[in-house]
Amino acid sequence: MEQKILRELQLTELEILKTVDALCMKEGIQYYLVGGTLLGAIRHKGFIPWDDDLDIAIPRADYNRFIEICLCGGLGKNYELHHISTDKNYWLPFAKIRKKNTLFNETDIKMLDCRKGIFIDVFPLDSCAKNSGLTYHLRAKIVKTLNFVINMRVRKCKIKTIQAKVIYLITRPFSIKTITLFRDTLCTKQKSGKYIINYASNYKYTKQTMDKSIYGKGIKVSFENGKFCAPILYIKYLEQLFENWKQLPPEEERRNHNPTNIIFDLKKEGR
Repeated sequence: MEQKILRELQLTELEILKTVDALCMKEGIQYYLVGGTLLGAIRHKGFIPWDDDLDIAIPRADYNRFIEICLCGGLGKNYELHHISTDKNYWLPFAKIRKKNTLFNETDIKMLDCRKGIFIDVFPLDSCAKNSGLTYHLRAKIVKTLNFVINMRVRKCKIKTIQAKVIYLITRPFSIKTITLFRDTLCTKQKSGKYIINYASNYKYTKQTMDKSIYGKGIKVSFENGKFCAPILYIKYLEQLFENWKQLPPEEERRNHNPTNIIFDLKKEGR
């Protein structure tokens, strides 16, 4: 991606974040910068230079309230919620907030009939009683498998492995809605616990299971030209999620979404 386009994309995502931050502050919703976005905030005081996405996370109770507020128009006229409740072709276990009148066409969704504006990701955070033991590992692996099934069904992916075929046959009698409800029930089964887990993250679930004290009530950190909420023990967060987080990765490992098409103003493009 050209540097000029990447920077405009980052600034558009920052604009979305500011809208979400204002809404969360107004409604008393706790959110946190997470993943590579938090890494960028602490290491670069903004985006990781080659990064093209932005991630926040919200504890489940506030996350559900955030979704309801967005569904009722809380984001205003320029932004919209993309979630399983808004699109039949949405398969992800987290929400996106998209800017209307824009396009961010990813290779894996370009043929799907769904919203495709420039976005930030909003992950739910769930309680977890333990960070070890059979129940903990089994629940996390079942959730991961159900995410795979929903993804496979919605995107009509080709089934390439014997394991995938077996999973497909076992789950075929159940609708996507039923599978989604079961997945969400598993994620939210524990209403309280010492730990917080992000089941929807691409990072290994054991790295994403953290003591609640790491998140805490949050603390404002600098990100680009603003200040946004981060886990209060953000250094511990980064040390658990990343190895050598202060060190830049080799250039060949500096990846982004690599979209097929980006448009910052569809009206200007005559679409």
